[in-house]
Amino acid sequence: MATENCVASKHSYSWHQSHDQATVLLLVPLETSEEDVAVVIERSYLLAGVKGQQPVVKGRLYGNVDVANSAWQLEPRTSRPSTRERTTSTLSTASTQSSYAFVSDPEISSSFAASLESAQASDAEEPVTPSPALSSPTSSAEEHPGYHRRAAAPAVSGHVSPVMQPHAPSSFSSLESLHSSSGRLLTLHLEKDQSVIWPSLIVGAVPQELFPSPPIPMLYDPELEVKYNMDPTSLVLFAIELLDIRKDKEEAFEYFVRAWHQAHLPSATMKLVTHYLPPHTSLSLVKEAEENTRGTLSYYVQCIGGAAGLGQLYLEAGLLHLEGAASVVLSASYATLSSIRVPPHPQPENGAEAWKRDRDAAG
Repeated sequence: MATENCVASKHSYSWHQSHDQATVLLLVPLETSEEDVAVVIERSYLLAGVKGQQPVVKGRLYGNVDVANSAWQLEPRTSRPSTRERTTSTLSTASTQSSYAFVSDPEISSSFAASLESAQASDAEEPVTPSPALSSPTSSAEEHPGYHRRAAAPAVSGHVSPVMQPHAPSSFSSLESLHSSSGRLLTLHLEKDQSVIWPSLIVGAVPQELFPSPPIPMLYDPELEVKYNMDPTSLVLFAIELLDIRKDKEEAFEYFVRAWHQAHLPSATMKLVTHYLPPHTSLSLVKEAEENTRGTLSYYVQCIGGAAGLGQLYLEAGLLHLEGAASVVLSASYATLSSIRVPPHPQPENGAEAWKRDRDAAG
């Protein structure tokens, strides 16, 4: 389970905000250096991750940002510090607005809220010297466009962004549940153009010329993929909204299946098995004539990758049931993923009955 969580966390991000700023948190491999970090912050678009890999965050932002005053910071490669040792502010000292906590990772909604709540209750004990990794994003037209543009040093020597001032509550514990011995925290500080609360971080795709969609042979159509050119976590968020709120099951499938192919997120796995490809699915029912017809079983099987893809999907779903994580993933809704976080109150359940149910489902 620890390995699965680690893999999932490497493809997920969390974020929180005040009226003036938004802070995005994600993990990169422990061996990642500052030169390996790839961050592109444009007025309306955001991409962040590691060079040579698909971005962990990729999409069109809800609102415009002030590029010159936005920045990123990579956690120092040291032994894992405690929550109190990682005391760097992500709230502007000039802002009197309260902070709102949001999570865009369907796998960590409840744990993020709990850790954020505990972090806000603790006080920072020592001032922190800003890391040299704090950099302002580059948007020069002279550079090669795309995800691999490097971040440069701040334009004003010695300037420290207000979001990095010491003596403020730490928010790094927000990702405590995502931390593992093989990950480093990458923090993105986005200065908003307008003082307003964003209902969501990513609201659309990035242009193909900025960063193309990852090729998925059974799905890839350059003209069609334009609207799905987002990171896996944002794809799942869009899919859950379509399924739960807009009741557009077929369009939701398009987002779920792409998130599954890109990162095999547990939320995508369980939604696909529950709503589109239940375990009793028989390949004998697949009709070649229906392979290109949306909404048919044949189309779902074709998009998942045929018999091999279906087998992989069922294997992942079975493991989630054995780990007791399937019901938690399925209980996630769009409302709990895109609003102010309140830790859910689990319903009391007999342990033996839950264990038997999960074993039966896994079988």
